[in-house]
Amino acid sequence: MMRMLMEEKKEDDMGACIKKLDKYGWAAQDPMYDTTLLLFGQSADYRKLWLHLNPESCGNWVKSVG
Repeated sequence: MMRMLMEEKKEDDMGACIKKLDKYGWAAQDPMYDTTLLLFGQSADYRKLWLHLNPESCGNWVKSVG
């Protein structure tokens, strides 16, 4: 049961992250878009941080972490 709840939370987090990512206008073919998706898959901490970053910091964050 706990595992199911964790998976559901992960999906909710991922959806929120992708929604925020799509607001930046990076095309799906853009390396920044791909790198960001990979970061989302690596760590729940990355997803949490992404959701709290200021919009002007997101590009630099992806470049430095990815």
